[in-house]
Parts: sequence; C-alpha cells; structure tokens
Amino acid sequence: GEGGGEGEGGGEGGGKGEGCRLRVFPWARANRLIAHASPSGLAFGGPSCGLSLDASLEHGTSLASETFASEPLSSAGGAGDFRCLRLEAWCLGAVERRGSGAAAGRASAAAESCLVGG
Repeated sequence: GEGGGEGEGGGEGGGKGEGCRLRVFPWARANRLIAHASPSGLAFGGPSCGLSLDASLEHGTSLASETFASEPLSSAGGAGDFRCLRLEAWCLGAVERRGSGAAAGRASAAAESCLVGG
C-alpha cells in the first residue's frame, strides 16, 4: 500500500527469537536521490538521508527522507545516529554508472552532503 507496509516475521530480526516487525518504504517518486556510494560512505534517500553509513561502515545516521516518505529508522543516540553492528549487502544484476551533467552532479552533491553532515 501507500507509505510503509508492515509484516510479521521470525528469525534473527528480533534479536532474541521473537518475531520482528518489518516496515517497507518504497520509492515515493519525490526525487531521484535513491542511492549514492563514494569513498566517504553510503547514502540512501534525500535530500536528508534516510540512511547513511560512513566509510568504516560502523557509524550511521537515519533521518526522515522525502525519497522514500520515511521516518527516521533509528532513535538511538538522539538525532538518528547509530552504531552498525552487522551489515549484509547484496547486489542484484550488473552495476552500471549512469548520468552525467548538471542533474547528476546535483544528485551526487546532495548525497555527499548527507555523508559529511552538511
């Protein structure tokens, strides 16, 4: 449906064997700031990053994101800051670099500002 969908699941998500709650935030079509990777880290969503991880992949921030119409994903540490204990990453399909010119530059600059706290 619209906004965040919810589902129940088992497994390790709850941390202690209890079921976990999964919220899904699909692309809201508000902008194209979906994902950005650089030597500074990873960022998803914008113009405020829904999720960002620093270059060490150990520290992150989560803010409300227009891209996914999402709320902050973490309340630990105050302003959405958190420490990443485990990370699992997947790549589906070929990775292709697209875009050049002013629009791509603006999107890249917006995502980079999330990573450096700007």
